[in-house]
Amino acid sequence: MFFEDNLSDSDSSADGLNAENRNSTTSHTTTAEVAIAAFAAGGSASDVIGGLIQACECERFCPDILPYPSELIDRAATQIARSHSRADQLAEQERREAADSESGSSLLPFKASNILKLEVQRCQFFLTELLRCRIRKIESLSCLIAYERVLEEEGDGTAAVEHPQRHHLSDNEKVVADRLAEMAQQCVLRSGMQSAPVQLRSLVPNPPYGEGMEILPQPDVNVYIFGAALEDLGVVELDDGASQEIKAGEVFLMPYRTLRPFVVGGQVRLV
Repeated sequence: MFFEDNLSDSDSSADGLNAENRNSTTSHTTTAEVAIAAFAAGGSASDVIGGLIQACECERFCPDILPYPSELIDRAATQIARSHSRADQLAEQERREAADSESGSSLLPFKASNILKLEVQRCQFFLTELLRCRIRKIESLSCLIAYERVLEEEGDGTAAVEHPQRHHLSDNEKVVADRLAEMAQQCVLRSGMQSAPVQLRSLVPNPPYGEGMEILPQPDVNVYIFGAALEDLGVVELDDGASQEIKAGEVFLMPYRTLRPFVVGGQVRLV
């Protein structure tokens, strides 16, 4: 590990130093070991970051909105808060050790608290990128998402929508989508559509006088994307009755509509 390798090098180079510097190295070694345990407490930090990276890549490359990963986001937020608090405690401990005349200056090329803070920032970056990517898609599909709410309130369901997205969103994301759709409608009216016939002022389907479902933005699920199989997928049915066996570790190019069930199930990673 990074801490252990650096601590080992520091111990080797300190053989010829006086006893005071040896005590300083031992003191800061303990602090670094505590930092490792702190970041790993409550679950594997590498698993959280790995999950965030995979979620970011899949969300970035797929044309629609994937189901909201509530468990992963909750784990990441908890990990960030806990590790940030522990980093502050380590920084305070390091300041006390530096002020201790018996300890002297550290022989380590880094501070444990700074390394821990870098890991926190790394986790926060991928969490923020995941949420921003989802918001960008919500903005482009806001009218579709808001129209799904109208259909649900009218009791018609979302059968008329070819690729429904609303059920993939968190409650807060649904609020954002509804407000964005409302703002888009107001912007269109103020830009000149207020003079058009009432039946033609809507940004959602309004047959028979206005446009139909074609007015709504739709994710292009027919686009071809690259995917990497994380496990054996067996025989996958393709277009025109063709099929292909996909094994773990293989990278392939297929229409997104074919890969989507495997992406949602965590069996395929988009690249």
